Amino acid sequence: MPDRIDGIDIIPVEEYFSKNGNKAEKEASLPKAPRFPLEALPKPIAELSRVGAESISCPEDYLAVAGLVVAASAIGVSRVARVKSSWLEPSIIFAALIGPSGDGKSPAEQEATLPIVRKQKSLFAKYKLAMKKYEESLREHKVREKKANKEERVADAPPDKPSFESVFVQDVTPEALVSALSKNPRGLLRIEDELGGMVASFDQYKSGGKGRERDMWLSIWTGHQIKSDRKSDEGTLYVPNPRVSLVGNVQPKMIHRLLPYGEDHDGFAARILLSYPEPVRVEWSDTEISCEFRRKYQKLIEGLYKLEAGLNEETHDEDVSEPVEISFTAEAKGRFSEYFNETTAEARAPGFDDRLSYPWAKFRGYCARVALVLSMCRVALEDAEEKIILDDVENAIKIMNYFKAMARRTYAGLYGQRPDDRLAAAVVELLEDLPGRRWYGSPSDGFTKIREASEDAPASAPELCKKLEKIAADHPVLRFEHGRESSRERNRYWLLELVDDEDPAPLETKIQTQKTASAASAASENPTKTVKKVRTAR
Repeated sequence: MPDRIDGIDIIPVEEYFSKNGNKAEKEASLPKAPRFPLEALPKPIAELSRVGAESISCPEDYLAVAGLVVAASAIGVSRVARVKSSWLEPSIIFAALIGPSGDGKSPAEQEATLPIVRKQKSLFAKYKLAMKKYEESLREHKVREKKANKEERVADAPPDKPSFESVFVQDVTPEALVSALSKNPRGLLRIEDELGGMVASFDQYKSGGKGRERDMWLSIWTGHQIKSDRKSDEGTLYVPNPRVSLVGNVQPKMIHRLLPYGEDHDGFAARILLSYPEPVRVEWSDTEISCEFRRKYQKLIEGLYKLEAGLNEETHDEDVSEPVEISFTAEAKGRFSEYFNETTAEARAPGFDDRLSYPWAKFRGYCARVALVLSMCRVALEDAEEKIILDDVENAIKIMNYFKAMARRTYAGLYGQRPDDRLAAAVVELLEDLPGRRWYGSPSDGFTKIREASEDAPASAPELCKKLEKIAADHPVLRFEHGRESSRERNRYWLLELVDDEDPAPLETKIQTQKTASAASAASENPTKTVKKVRTAR
């Protein structure tokens, strides 16, 4: 049993590496970071990201990702994306900005959340004024109540105490968060300067039981109801449609707190979109973020806050916000379904790291969430019809492809890339460039070709053959055959082919022409064919 300090498991180095991969995996180089597709963002966010990054001397990614989260938070409970009648995606995004200390994460986050902070200051000023009036009214009420008691009559009801309206929270307990959500049904933004510490605290023992806070955040991400029956002055609290988006900073050496290997069985870490850009050279810049760029960005966020939620047709309770469902156009739905299938197929492809299966499952729904945010930004900027159109989905896919690449980069940096996964990926890439996505030839030619494509290929053809057998056995989309065309040793062959997972056609039928041509010189000998099938059509 490992030791624990502040709720964190402390394990020996040897045990850590035995769990997280061998030495070859740990020494794998970090995959190159993709460029954030600023052209896919609403213009005010894209402009702020470009100019802000130059002014702060930080990656554009930080402002772009944080701006996307802020926009999602501003929409809050007012809208949901309607994928199907049984599939609604809320406007909720969790994101982590990953980079070394001093690389501009915090200034970028502060710039992106500036409209939220300004709104909070305005709300606080209103709250103080309301409290002042409340205290005056309460004093007057007590005077009237005293008079009514003397006259033996019922006094008027006391004035209602104003509640403090919030738009963001920081370092908040589960109880305080539920309370804040009950008073602010539109939703909140949680801003964390050290996101790893927040996630690590989930495993600490709390009076309500270990893991309770983690469960609550899982419910929040899905937008499912939260109910708190804890004894307090507020009594039972019920939030039917919780909306909390999350943005926070993480240093590379602290990524393990977000992604503890073997401990993400509930998929919480997979719900966090990761941005781990290449560091930029920090140097002085005279570039200023102009008032005009800030004004446009501020106007966009304010426009999103103006979107009003609907009314529950069953209860007609004006105090309970009911999100308005935003549908996809036919073209947008078609493109989304293609992305859905592409993302599913990627997780089944040879070379796919199964440690990424959790985030890949969440990326399908996240595409709908991002498309919803982009759609509502169009509405706020252009007063457009409230529909998710093809451009929204296309831009959402560009953004999600960025997050896919960032997930690969982050997981590889933490756990390393498996050599067998890199080999499988190289074989797939090789076949993708060939006619018919297949290769047929002698084992020596195949060995040479694959060795040229991947430095992870074994040093001998027999060993490579075993690797290919295992890869094909694990992945239905790759078929591998090896055997003889005749009784003579020189006529041995390998055949590799990429196929659709649902393709039922026998492999022999597809490549008969290739085999016949290759065996033409031996046709007069009427050879008998012996084939070892490693993977056949289903």
